[in-house]
Amino acid sequence: MDPVPIIEVIKWIAPPVCGYCKNHRKFNEILHSLRSRREDLSICMGDIEQSLNGQLRYDKVPKKEVESWLRKAKNIIEETQRIEDKLSKGNYLLHGWRGKLLDEKIQEVKGVYDQGVFPADLVTDAPDDIGLPLPTSEMVGEDSVKEKNLKLLMGDVVCKIGVCGIGWVGKTTITKHTHNQLLEERNKFDKVIWAIISKEYDVVKAQQDIAT
Repeated sequence: MDPVPIIEVIKWIAPPVCGYCKNHRKFNEILHSLRSRREDLSICMGDIEQSLNGQLRYDKVPKKEVESWLRKAKNIIEETQRIEDKLSKGNYLLHGWRGKLLDEKIQEVKGVYDQGVFPADLVTDAPDDIGLPLPTSEMVGEDSVKEKNLKLLMGDVVCKIGVCGIGWVGKTTITKHTHNQLLEERNKFDKVIWAIISKEYDVVKAQQDIAT
């Protein structure tokens, strides 16, 4: 057989084989690097989420770029974790080829990490929206109660109304309709907030939930 073609074949397969052997030897090192990068990104993501939660108020919403980055970070963290779990159960002889995949994912994680740099303010002003209407059923015979509640709330004397009664008489329905009617009073209220609080409630937590 002509030796020239053989030499050409060797030249053709040598680079990928060498790359395979290198990745195979360094597989554990590459895997450790991926874990380290993912951990750094996870910590960064946690810090940004914590700062974001501290800045959120009823009149503030997260900036779009912050929300987008958090989604990217969450997705790549979950994706690389799935890849690592899958590789840990795979064939050891294929580590050489999979090392290349891990190296690519390391670069992706690094890219997302480098993008996680934002100004001090992670939030922006919320849209000029007084609130969102609540889905509710049609009232039957409770219009007078709703109108009475609205009249009291629109005045300057009453700031709190208690709606009492036995179960299934329409207390929640009346309150929801009152809420939806108040949304139309933009000149009277800046915000209308609907909050559900259980009997075993914590005042501080309730205030924080309403504030955010």
